[in-house]
Amino acid sequence: MMHFQPQRAFTLMSAVLATILIPNRAFSISISATAQGNLTPPTAIFPDTVTNGDFLISANDDPDNFIIGDGQEENTRWTLDFTQDPNWVAFSTTELLTSAKLTLTLTTCCNIETDEFRIQTLPSIATPSIQSLPRNTTQTIELELLDFYSSSDILGVFNRNSGGLIPMTYFDDALVSFARLELSNDRSQSVPEPSLILGIVTMGAIGSFATRRNEKV
Repeated sequence: MMHFQPQRAFTLMSAVLATILIPNRAFSISISATAQGNLTPPTAIFPDTVTNGDFLISANDDPDNFIIGDGQEENTRWTLDFTQDPNWVAFSTTELLTSAKLTLTLTTCCNIETDEFRIQTLPSIATPSIQSLPRNTTQTIELELLDFYSSSDILGVFNRNSGGLIPMTYFDDALVSFARLELSNDRSQSVPEPSLILGIVTMGAIGSFATRRNEKV
């Protein structure tokens, strides 16, 4: 016949409580969204636009080049939809982001030295990672958007309207044929539910009391 072992039960409860409350045990969740197009999209004549897969190409505000889709003096827009990611439901929209990694495939044209991009409604980003690329080549680069935007800036766009969408714009002297954004956050600083803590502490106290009572018998 098995006997209740209060000391063992108390030790187990203490271990469980310690595991939950250790702040460095990170619970990380990542989601990503992708946009794809062709390296050589069709062309059109201004003021028409060109649809290149998930990308919409139009002339910039003051076009000198009337051919749309050749990668010169153009705006490229796309929307990243994170709701299709399997982790979408589990992803926290309130925890601070720990990473926002953007991957872009660009086919550069003439004046790449002035090119910029942005999450729509946020400030434009000008970075040497793009502006120093050689002309007339296809390159894939990675950028950490938290180097340019705050976590709250990105999540503010992410949570707008129905949530899970981030619209972006690239301009103006390169073709964008691939874009991927991966967002990550972790729960390492999260506090467990008070009811859970209270329950475990209560069980631990009961175990401690049973241990002392057993020792007196």
